[in-house]
Amino acid sequence: MFDEFKTAIATQLVVLTGAPAEVITDAIGIPKTNDHGDLAINIPRLRVKGNPVQLAKDWAEAFKVD
Repeated sequence: MFDEFKTAIATQLVVLTGAPAEVITDAIGIPKTNDHGDLAINIPRLRVKGNPVQLAKDWAEAFKVD
């Protein structure tokens, strides 16, 4: 259902994170509560170095919604 959105998100995050697209796509899922949006990313699954909270903030600021 969300495959096109997951692909679009992964395309941008490959550039921002340096993680492979397959890893990013696998880390995108439906959050447990509706308060967290339609899709969420489990940042630790990306295996990138840094504070996950800070990484999420940085990536959210750089992400271009289209």
